[in-house]
Amino acid sequence: PGEIHAREALNEEGDDCDFIAVAPELLQRLRMCRAGGRAADESLFPSGPCETTPEIFLARRRLFSAASRQYATLNSRQIDAAVERLLALVVERASARHRFMQGQVRANCGRRMQLVEDAKTIVAREYQTDLTAMGLARRLHCSTAYLSRTFHAATGFRLVDYRHELRLRRAAYLIEQANAEIGEIAVRVGFASHSHFSSAFHRRFGITP
Repeated sequence: PGEIHAREALNEEGDDCDFIAVAPELLQRLRMCRAGGRAADESLFPSGPCETTPEIFLARRRLFSAASRQYATLNSRQIDAAVERLLALVVERASARHRFMQGQVRANCGRRMQLVEDAKTIVAREYQTDLTAMGLARRLHCSTAYLSRTFHAATGFRLVDYRHELRLRRAAYLIEQANAEIGEIAVRVGFASHSHFSSAFHRRFGITP
């Protein structure tokens, strides 16, 4: 609340994003629970947004798809359980992000995080291409080893896995929304073949396209 967020079109497909927000009242209760009823712990989620894991992405998609159908496939108790699971995943991810931030040297933290954000922006714009870690590091004026190490520490992803993740998440969205064949979607998001895409999708999400 009160924060201003700017969104720009990263590529020709626009700025399609998923956001999960935690209400301030619920956040306060979570802090109280963690503190055992004592004074609220302000260190829970001290920094605003952080990227989601594949588990959060899939849980959110499944929940919203099931809950928005005209003839719901989930009853109210199942929806409550799904929301609780999703919230637990969000809290776990945000806490891990906070631990990483605490472990950074303050003098370098801002520069490191800016490097990571710049790298994420470039990858998001060019996730369909064969952009390499070396090529990305050259564009960001740092060494490949330093970029790879910093990016992994901040996001939990290797650079190549992050690009792979963006491709798969975009594909999941297109499967749900677009009137297109699986093979066509695979090529659109940067996979060389239908079979390669299907096996990668199954490894990541535990289900076939």
